[in-house]
Amino acid sequence: MISMIDILSGAPFWAWLVLAYGLTVGIRGLQPRKISMSKNVLLTGFFLYLSVSSLIHASRQFPSIGIVWLIAAAIGATISYCFLTPPPIAELSDRRGLMVQGSVTSLIIFPIIFMAKFTYGVMVAIAPDMLLNIGFEVVFFTITGLSTGILVGRTTCYLRHYVELNPGS
Repeated sequence: MISMIDILSGAPFWAWLVLAYGLTVGIRGLQPRKISMSKNVLLTGFFLYLSVSSLIHASRQFPSIGIVWLIAAAIGATISYCFLTPPPIAELSDRRGLMVQGSVTSLIIFPIIFMAKFTYGVMVAIAPDMLLNIGFEVVFFTITGLSTGILVGRTTCYLRHYVELNPGS
């Protein structure tokens, strides 16, 4: 039987760097800050890619799992767009981004995404038969769908504010 210590100590070093980066971004996100729209869109696109790539793999075994992910992503995006994304404080003078209020969203969402992907990777390595369990897949893709939706909703909200503040863009 593999213990939690074996799992954590067997994780590659880069995985802990990714977690540290996510926590750093989350902690910075607690304070008002300048955000670059291009970086925000790229980061959201990266996490969307990670989520969809896992989804494509799982949909071979469970074709309807995409519906679960899509519903969760839509719920996450709606919650983020309507409730979790504070309006910007101001546009940046260079018109490349926004000054936004601090929010706890990134500090919560990045570790959740990390833990979901980490758990999925561990399951692939030590218990691949769990990937054939529809219950595991539903929980995993609900979590990743909600997380991805929250990032997409936040980015969409920021883009809307950016366009409103820069009508000629």
